Amino acid sequence: MRGLLVKGPCTVKSEGKASVMGVEFEEITLPEGTYTICYEGNLSHNCEVIPSEPQCWDEIAREIASTSGKYLIVGPGDTGKSYFSRTLVNLKAAETLVDADVGQNSLFLPGFIASASIKKLRPFRFHQLAFDRLKFFGSITPSSNPKLHMEQVASLVVKNSIVDLDGWTHGFMAFRHKIELIELVDPDYIITTTREIARSLRALGKRVVELRQPEGITKRDRERRRAFRASAYRAYFMGSRQVAVSPEVIMGTRVAESLFEALGETVETSDECLASFSFVPDRVYVGLTLKGEVIGAGLLSLRGEELSVETPVEKFDGIMLGSFRLNEFYEEQPVTLRRCKG
Repeated sequence: MRGLLVKGPCTVKSEGKASVMGVEFEEITLPEGTYTICYEGNLSHNCEVIPSEPQCWDEIAREIASTSGKYLIVGPGDTGKSYFSRTLVNLKAAETLVDADVGQNSLFLPGFIASASIKKLRPFRFHQLAFDRLKFFGSITPSSNPKLHMEQVASLVVKNSIVDLDGWTHGFMAFRHKIELIELVDPDYIITTTREIARSLRALGKRVVELRQPEGITKRDRERRRAFRASAYRAYFMGSRQVAVSPEVIMGTRVAESLFEALGETVETSDECLASFSFVPDRVYVGLTLKGEVIGAGLLSLRGEELSVETPVEKFDGIMLGSFRLNEFYEEQPVTLRRCKG
């Protein structure tokens, strides 16, 4: 089959066999985004065409989907990992999709790892709140805690899973992270979007499929990624309510008005820095739990002596601190935990 690289939104009609992201069609309306149309015969469309000769990934995906097992998709950001994983989803290649990208998660928010039954996922919807299980990582890059990231991803993988990994693929630590994650997950197929990664992983004795990236696709720079994350946060927290929480749940045992004791060290909720640590929560990104399961996100703030969580979640019984806060524009900033005394 031939491939045609296009930008949506647009409508495509085919006089022969045709598919996009594994979905066969005679006529289809594509939402905003970039797509490879795989086709035989003639096409008519009103799409913007990107000059390229793309590989027909649908054919590769169908061959993989004819087997069963665990599929791990590895590659840098903006190389088509999520596109191919959703193609496998549309072909019902597995039961579960695990999105392990804590920077650009498609099933929930940044800072989380999520899994969902493929029955919940709609074609061409790359970003939707459709999770079954969540893990709160608390950072937007696995490099901040590679071991925790590996353990959380592996805990969500089931026998028949599609695992869409993060884009951290440069350097020795990234290499070790991917190798150790592969050993934990033990995938039946490894699909990668770069030749360098394919060459490195074939030595593991796994079935490695190398995808050829289409030319002409514009990669998102750091500012566009930041804007995308801010948009996701803003949409999630829109219409949230403030829920009062006990400061002792976060700080430890209260020993004075703004002073707490936590396992032998003191923490103060002021800037005087007379205790071991000073911590004044202001829209700190947190994971919320209920009966031992992560169920959503919140923003933890201290106003006077009152501690509260801004969240759309109706009920929770636990709070997990993240490594950043969100400012008024929903941009990430580091959490300030000042060490005052040794």
